[in-house]
Formats: sequence, structure tokens, C-alpha cells
Amino acid sequence: MAPQDDHSSGNMLFSQTSTEVINSVCTPSKNQSVSSTAVSSSWSMRYSDMYLWNLGLMDTWATVASVVWMYGALMFGLLANILLAACLWSYTRVRSNITTNDSTGKRDKQVRQTTVTVLVSNLAFVFLSLLPVSNSLANYLQPAYSSRGNFRYTYLLVHEVGQLSFSLRMCTDLFTFLLLSSGYRATLLKLIGRAFSRLTGEEGTKSRVYHSDSGTTVQSFSLVTI
Repeated sequence: MAPQDDHSSGNMLFSQTSTEVINSVCTPSKNQSVSSTAVSSSWSMRYSDMYLWNLGLMDTWATVASVVWMYGALMFGLLANILLAACLWSYTRVRSNITTNDSTGKRDKQVRQTTVTVLVSNLAFVFLSLLPVSNSLANYLQPAYSSRGNFRYTYLLVHEVGQLSFSLRMCTDLFTFLLLSSGYRATLLKLIGRAFSRLTGEEGTKSRVYHSDSGTTVQSFSLVTI
């Protein structure tokens, strides 16, 4: 038998691990039907004995895992950025006590602007991340709330709005910096203008002419501005 490469070995290990995880909850069941002419077999999946014996523990673990992995990561990101904002404010106070020149006010304003931008960006990210996971948590807490129950239209509406907010949260940094940073807007518009000028071929030229003391032209050349 030819030896398998690393990629095939990795696929086999992943498949084996996935099978073990599935078998801990579900197990295959063989069904046979006997007739006068033939015997037919079919396979189906059923809950494993381990899952049925520990049903309460499994349900509790699923609920805790959904809360930790869905909302825990969001709260950790929010707390980390609040800590960053607190460090920026502390740095501003320490520096203001050391320096008293005219540039201190301008720098403090820049630090405050950065702090506000960071907080607004992350609050928007957390808010837009709540809807995509709300249906899952609500379904764990109330099984009647699902896509097949009496609240199916509410479930589907929240699901669709959640998908939209999931897409929008990927752009929170861009939107926040566009709204709160005039320097970012100016730089972005300048880059877009340069790219548009290059695509359309509308490139400006600038000429520089050097003269000697006697008034005669010594050198002349043109620079292309992109």
C-alpha cells in the first residue's frame, strides 16, 4: 500500500474526530425488513445511550456553550476596547501634567477623537452582532420559538435582519472613521481621486523653469502629477 501524504492523513484524522463527536450524541441503527422474497436493510441515526442517559447535562452544556461562544467573545472584545480607551485617557492626563506648551491642547483633542472613534466603532460592532445570535439563544431558552412554530414569521424576520447586520458589522470601522475622522475622509477622497484620474487618463502636468541671474533660461522640464 502506498503511503498517504500529509493532506490525506489530515483529512482522515479530521473525519475520524468528527465521527467520534457525532457518535457521542448519535449512533447508527440498522433496520431490517423481511419479506417472502428478500431481506432488505436500511440504516438510520438515533440518539446514543450516552446522550439519553445524560440528557439534562447535554442540554445545559449546549445552552452554556451557546452563551459563552456567542456573547462571551463579543463582551470580551468590548471590555478590551474599553480598557484601551481608559489607557488613552490616562495617557492624556499624564502628558498634560508634564507638558504645558501650546501643542498640548491639539494633541489632547486628537487623543479624545481617537478614543471616541474606538468606542463608537466597537459599540456598533457589538450591537450589530447581537441579532445574528439572538435566534439561537432564544431557541435554546424557548423551544417553541423556531422556524416551524407559531413564531416562525418573527423567527424568519429576525434571521434575515440578523444576516444583514452580520454583513454591516464587517464595515463598522470604515463607516465610523468616515463619520468621525475628517483626516481619514480627506485622505480617502484624495486616494480615490488619484485612482480615478489614473483610470481615466486625466493626469495633470506641472512645469518648472529655472533661470540664471542674467534672465536666460538654464533648464526646463515637466513633472507629471499622479
